Amino acid sequence: STILKETEKSKMYLSFDTDVGALREIIATRFRNAIGIDQATILNAAKNIKNVINSKKIDLIGLDIMEIETHLLNRVFPKSGRKDQTIKVVDSFLDVFL
Repeated sequence: STILKETEKSKMYLSFDTDVGALREIIATRFRNAIGIDQATILNAAKNIKNVINSKKIDLIGLDIMEIETHLLNRVFPKSGRKDQTIKVVDSFLDVFL
């Protein structure tokens, strides 16, 4: 991203809205009206952001995870047999930054 490339010696607050991965590995999210991106794409984006943070010496001053529908966490859906993996994806995302 051009914005990230031009950002130097700045502070960054990062917000991860889980609905970007809706109906892939992430099922426990508020907005499931469209199919989101997969875990690999989410983690690649996180790694790219982390690389820019490191290379530009940007201070990550905060991070939040939003739009989680807690009553669906780890739920198995009988008709499809799919299991929600929101916690796994969020943990992997946080591992990139922490």
